[in-house]
Amino acid sequence: MAIQVKQEFPHCERCGIMIHDRQRRIEADGGGREPLVFCSEICRDEYVEMHGLADRGSWVTGAGAGIGRRR
Repeated sequence: MAIQVKQEFPHCERCGIMIHDRQRRIEADGGGREPLVFCSEICRDEYVEMHGLADRGSWVTGAGAGIGRRR
């Protein structure tokens, strides 16, 4: 009988795909809360456009702590 282990993996904020711990991910500053996690730069950019965050320079340019950092 197999042993089941409860594991919680983060999900992409834009598309909802589960991101495994060993998989490349993009993190962005969540504005005072936990960092937002995205599966790709495309998902991050689309999330920014959907929520009207493009006027915040840090999202677009990558300036600031954790914006667009690859893990």
